[in-house]
Amino acid sequence: MEGLIVGIIAGAIASWAITHFYYRRSSSDLAIIGRKLSDELKAIILADKRDSLDVAELNELLTKKTIRPGKEGIHRYVACPKCGSPKLVKGTDYVVDTDEDCRVPYDNVSCQDCGWKESDVDREKLKRPL
Repeated sequence: MEGLIVGIIAGAIASWAITHFYYRRSSSDLAIIGRKLSDELKAIILADKRDSLDVAELNELLTKKTIRPGKEGIHRYVACPKCGSPKLVKGTDYVVDTDEDCRVPYDNVSCQDCGWKESDVDREKLKRPL
């Protein structure tokens, strides 16, 4: 009978130790992840009702915050895809095509916060790479 009681106690202690180890490890991993994510990113993830997200689903969430569906080119951006800032400046520049001796307009967008840029240069009109 004493062996049974000792076995139960030893099993309970071993079970507690294993559970405690994995709980502490998952808590520290979660804390590290929490420190790496910005408050805005945490809010986006927490607002989603799914229990878990894979990489494709996380990318979809982030894309919805930076890209306007149904729009093309630079007009699709509502926030900077690099830093998330809504401070975008859109404009038009020109490339001089020396073969055709004309100015070809193109739209561009840039972020005031991080300096990210993108343009809609029509390489077909230029008939050469930039």
